[in-house]
Amino acid sequence: MLSMTGFGRAEAEEQGNRVWVEVRSVNNRFCVVNVRLPELLAPLEWRVSELVRRHIARGRVEVTVDWKAKRKPSLVADLSLAEAYRDSLLELKKSLHLAGKIDIPLLASLPGVIVEKRDEVIPESLWELVKRVCQVALDEHLRMRKAEGEKIQKDIAERIRLVDEIVQEIEKLAPLEVQQQRDRLNSRLQDLLVSRKIDEQRLAMEIALIAERSDVTEECTRLHSHNAQFLKTLSEEGPVGRKLDFLLQEIHREANTVGAKADSTSISHLVIRMKEEAEKIREQVQNVE
Repeated sequence: MLSMTGFGRAEAEEQGNRVWVEVRSVNNRFCVVNVRLPELLAPLEWRVSELVRRHIARGRVEVTVDWKAKRKPSLVADLSLAEAYRDSLLELKKSLHLAGKIDIPLLASLPGVIVEKRDEVIPESLWELVKRVCQVALDEHLRMRKAEGEKIQKDIAERIRLVDEIVQEIEKLAPLEVQQQRDRLNSRLQDLLVSRKIDEQRLAMEIALIAERSDVTEECTRLHSHNAQFLKTLSEEGPVGRKLDFLLQEIHREANTVGAKADSTSISHLVIRMKEEAEKIREQVQNVE
C-alpha cells in the first residue's frame, strides 16, 4: 500500500550541467502533475510529466527542476525590440517635453532587449541527465510513500478488526433484541384488543413480521463480508484507494441500516462506535493511492 503523501530530492552534475529535482505529493482523487522548470528547459515539461505519471497513479504532484550550467551565458540583443523602445521613448519625450537622453544603459535595462540565447534543440544528453535525476528523486519519493503507507495499513487493519468485533457484539445482542421487540408488541396489542375478538394466529403472524423487521442478521453478515474484503484489499499490490473507499461506503451504509432497525440502547451505542471507527478509517483512506 502506498500513501499519496511523499517527498523526494536528488541532484547530479555531468559535463558542466548541474541538475536538482524535488518531488512533492499530497492526496487528490486524480493524478495531477505540475512541473516547474527553468525557462530554457521548458520544452522538457511534457517528458518530465510523463515520467512522473508512469510512477504515480493518484495524487497532486509538484515537481521542481533546477539547472545550472558551468559556462558563460550567451547573450543576444533584440534589435527590433530595442528600436521599438527607442521610437516610443522619443515620441514620449517629444510629446511630454521631457528632458533626458536615450542611451545604451537605458535600452539595455528594458525587458527583453538583452536576453540569453536559447538553443533551438535541448541536447539529448541534458535530457538524459534530467531524467536520471528525476528517477532518483522519484525513487526516494516512493520509499517515503511506502513507509507512510505501511503505517496507514497497520492503523486501518486494526480499526477494521475493531469494527468486526463490534459487529460480533451486535450479533450477540440482536436475538435478544428481536425477542424483546416481539414481547413488547404482543403486550401492547393484547392491551389494546383485550375487549375484542381477534384471530390469535393472524395476530401472532403480524407480530412476527414486525419483529423480523428489526432483525439485523443479514446486515451483520454483509458487514463481516465487507470487513474481510477490506482486509484482503489492504494487502493487494497497486492502487487500492478507490476500492477501499467503495467498501467503506458499503460498511457505512450497513451500519446506518443496523442503527435504523435497532430499538435497543446497547445496539445503538455499538453502532455509534462502529461509525466513529469508520470515520477514522475514511480519513486514512483519503491518503491511500
